[in-house]
Amino acid sequence: MAQAVLSDCYLYGSDVEVDYNRTFSLLSAAAERDASLAAMQFQELEQEAWQKKETIEQEPALVDRLRQFAQDSPVGFFRQKALEALAALQS
Repeated sequence: MAQAVLSDCYLYGSDVEVDYNRTFSLLSAAAERDASLAAMQFQELEQEAWQKKETIEQEPALVDRLRQFAQDSPVGFFRQKALEALAALQS
């Protein structure tokens, strides 16, 4: 659960610089433990990606991490959500 909470810091820049790579790494680790908080935070991250849809080209780290998450997440729910987000963002 601590990883999921820390990922929130990196997602929103709370006392650290915003870092999507670190956010996804921490969420992936939390997801491996099937933490429900990680599921909620992944949804928030997906929502952030939607908000940045118009400028997503300027966020290559976000797109790269979504791709990596879609391939590597051990939790099917997260893999599917990442694939859906990528498809929608690229349309």
